[in-house]
Amino acid sequence: MNKQLLSKPLPRPRRRTIFWRVCLALCVTLLMQAGALAQSGADETLISGEVKDEKNSAIPGASIVLQGTTKGTTTDANGKFSLSVPRSGSVIIVSFLGYKRQEIAVGNRTTFDVQLEPSSDELQEVVVVGYGTQRKQTLTGAISNIVSEQIKTTTHTSLAQSLQGKVAGVQIRQNSGEPGSFSTNINIRGFGEPLYVVDGVARDGGYEFQKINPDDIESISVLKDASAAIFGIRAGNGVVIVTTKKGKQGKPQFSYNVVYGRQSPTDVPKMTSALQWAEMRNDAAKNLGENPVFSPEEIEKFRSGAPGYQGTDWYKETLNKSSGQQQHFISASGGEGVVNYFTSFGYQKENGLLKSGDMGYQKYTFRSNIGIDLTKNLKADLILSGLFDKRDQPGDNFF
Repeated sequence: MNKQLLSKPLPRPRRRTIFWRVCLALCVTLLMQAGALAQSGADETLISGEVKDEKNSAIPGASIVLQGTTKGTTTDANGKFSLSVPRSGSVIIVSFLGYKRQEIAVGNRTTFDVQLEPSSDELQEVVVVGYGTQRKQTLTGAISNIVSEQIKTTTHTSLAQSLQGKVAGVQIRQNSGEPGSFSTNINIRGFGEPLYVVDGVARDGGYEFQKINPDDIESISVLKDASAAIFGIRAGNGVVIVTTKKGKQGKPQFSYNVVYGRQSPTDVPKMTSALQWAEMRNDAAKNLGENPVFSPEEIEKFRSGAPGYQGTDWYKETLNKSSGQQQHFISASGGEGVVNYFTSFGYQKENGLLKSGDMGYQKYTFRSNIGIDLTKNLKADLILSGLFDKRDQPGDNFF
C-alpha cells in the first residue's frame, strides 16, 4: 500500500513563535547599531577656541588640523573655531601664513586660547621680481618662489622635472621618459609657455631652461599675474625668473656633491602569449568576414608550444628592470675687496633601459659668475656659462 506524503501548514502556535523570534532579532540588531553610533559619538569631544597674534588681535582664516588626518577647520572673522576630535591622543596643528605653527595636545581640555608668533624668516625671504627684489612680506602680486635646497630634493637631468609639484600654479607634463629628452610642457595656470629670464636675460623657450644645472641655481621666481607686465607682450603667459648663484665676501669655499641612484618604470605593458595573439588574429579576421589567419592545427601548435610556435616576451629580452644615474658637481666661491666670484663644473649621466646600451644621456656644464663693484652705486657682472651634452638613442622608435 502506497502512502502519499502531503505538506501540511504549520500549527498556529509555531508560526507565532517564528514571528516573535524574527522581531527579537531585528530589535537586537537595531540596538547594536544604536550602541555603535553612541559609542562613536562618545569617543569624540567638541573643542573650541580662539587664535590671536602677538598683539592679541584675532587672526581670521587660521588653519586648525587634526594631526595625521585631513580633518580640520579655519577660524572665523573673530578668530574663533570649533572642531570635533577623538578624546584620547589628539593633537591639533594651528598655522597661518607668516606665523610659526603650533602643535597642541588636546588631553582633557575643551577650550584653547592660541597665540601665534611671527615667523620672520619666512616673511624676510627675498623674492626676485621683474623690477628688482622684494621681501615676501611686501609682495602684493601672485608670485611663487623656490630656492636651491627645495629644488635639489628631486634628482633629475631635467630642471623642469626637479620643479614638478613644488610651485603652486605651475603645471609640468613630461612627454617622454627617454634619457636626454627635454620635451616637457610647462605652463602657468593652464595657459601657454611662459617667458624665461635667466640672470636678467630673456631666453626663447623652455628647452635651454630645462638643461640648467640645478646646483647652479640660487632661486626661481614665477610671476603669474600683472606683476609680469613689465616684460611686455612676451610675458602674456607668465614669467619664470632664474637667478644663479653668486660669490660672497669671505674666504674661498669649495663644495663637491655627488648623487648615485637608480630609476625604474612605473609600469611596463604585459605582452600577450603566442596563443592569445594567434586567437586574436583569427577573431579579427572573423569580424572582417575574412578567412582565419591560422588553422585549427596551427592553433594547437601554439597551445602546446611546438618548435617555431613559442612566444617571446620582447620586453623581458630587451629591457632592464631599472637603470642607473649619477651626478657630480664641484664649485668654488668667495670674494675679497670689490670682487666676488662663483665657479662650478657639473657632470650628469643617465642610462636607459635598453640592454643593448643604445640609450643614454651625458651632460657637462660650466658656469662662472664674477661680480665687480666699480663704484658705490655701480656694479658689473661677468656671467659665462657653457654646456656640452651627448644623447644616444636607437635609430627608430623602439616601441
